[in-house]
Amino acid sequence: MILCHCAVVDHRAIDAAVAEGACSLREVLVRTRAGRDCGGCLPAVRQQTESALRLAGTRHPAPSSEVVHAAG
Repeated sequence: MILCHCAVVDHRAIDAAVAEGACSLREVLVRTRAGRDCGGCLPAVRQQTESALRLAGTRHPAPSSEVVHAAG
């Protein structure tokens, strides 16, 4: 399922970014380029990232405040 239509980023790209070592929302946004245009996808990207991080065993997903810095 596509989460970021502007950059055409789907849920698999988010999962892959985490599998490749991204350990925060900010890192996922940088690696996938999601959220850089309109930002409408950020809630869905955040949710998918948190889910992928939980599955990967990461304890603390990035706080939502990181979204502003990564997308800006």
